[in-house]
Amino acid sequence: MIESAANKGVINPWQKHPKACTAWQSWWEGKALAKGQTPSEMFLWYLTLIHREGLNALLLNSNSIKHLPVSFRGTTEEALDIYCAQLQYTDLNGSTEVFPTCGKGMEEDFDNFAKWIGLILTYGLIGISVDKYKQTALLIGSTVELEIPLDQLSHNAWDAIAKFLKAPRNAGEQWLKDLGGYPEQKGRWSGKKGQKSQCDMAVKLVSRIVETYGYR
Repeated sequence: MIESAANKGVINPWQKHPKACTAWQSWWEGKALAKGQTPSEMFLWYLTLIHREGLNALLLNSNSIKHLPVSFRGTTEEALDIYCAQLQYTDLNGSTEVFPTCGKGMEEDFDNFAKWIGLILTYGLIGISVDKYKQTALLIGSTVELEIPLDQLSHNAWDAIAKFLKAPRNAGEQWLKDLGGYPEQKGRWSGKKGQKSQCDMAVKLVSRIVETYGYR
C-alpha cells in the first residue's frame, strides 16, 4: 500500500510527525489488536466523529448512496463502510467531494490527529491501553472539533479525560447525567443510544471537562 501510494505521488503522512510516529508505532507494537486494519480503523473513527453530520446526512437520504456498492440498514459497521466507499468513489471519479480526500483536506485532518495522538502518548495519557483506541479516537475528534489549543489542557483536565477513556459509563454519570449519560451504542448508527449520539456526547463531555478545569 505504501509503495502504491508513493507511485501515485502520495507521501507517507507520518513523515511530518516523526516523534508522534515513533510513539504511535510503540503503542501498537506487539499488540494483538495491531494485526489487520485496527490502527487504520482508529483513524476512521476519528474521521467519523469530525464528519459525522455529513455522514449522517448521506445515510438519511437513500438516493445519495445509490452510486455506492454498499447498502445501509442502520448498523454502525455499514455507516463506516459507506464513509470509506464514498472516499473511494470521489477519488476514482473526481466528483464533488462529500468528505475531505487526499489532496483536498484530509491532510489537515491527519495532521490534527497525529499532533494529538503524539501529545497523548508522550505526555497527556502515558500508559493508556491500546484497547481504548476507539474512545481515544473519539476524544481526539472532540478536541479537534472544539479547537482546543494543543498542549494547553490543565492537569485536572487530563485526569478527567483519562477517567473518561478508562470508564466511559462512570464519566457519563458525572458529566452527562442531565443528558442521560454517555450512550453505549449497540452496533446501531441512529437513535439516542446509537453511534451518532455517542459521538455527539463525547464532544459534549470533553467540552464540559474543559469548561470546568480549563487550561494551564
